[in-house]
Amino acid sequence: MEQQPSNDPTAGGGDWRAAAQAAIAFLQDKGVPANVASALRSLAGALAAPGEIPDEAWPALTEKAQVHGTVFEPGTSTKAVVEEAVRYYLFEQQPPRVASRAKVLDRFGAQVGALVNSKAEAND
Repeated sequence: MEQQPSNDPTAGGGDWRAAAQAAIAFLQDKGVPANVASALRSLAGALAAPGEIPDEAWPALTEKAQVHGTVFEPGTSTKAVVEEAVRYYLFEQQPPRVASRAKVLDRFGAQVGALVNSKAEAND
């Protein structure tokens, strides 16, 4: 039987994290473009502290960005934008907010149904 490849980075022995960090260090010394260098810094940070990307690894915005009503200016860390998006998502998932949206949809459905029924009756 053919063996399936594993997605587990610890499988197969060896220190994969050290090997990845060595590859990053090698590439950073090669004068790569700025966007690649930024990605390498982010990757190095993620490898150093799994689960948390260091603040300096987050690139700055080059254009304005908006999350619902919050506008972020160029130069703001993209981490702030992501954090605001998470806060807004969690806010919108609160049971009163979800229930409110369901009520609005129910009222809209009733209004559309009334319009359709009145046009059907008018055509009869």
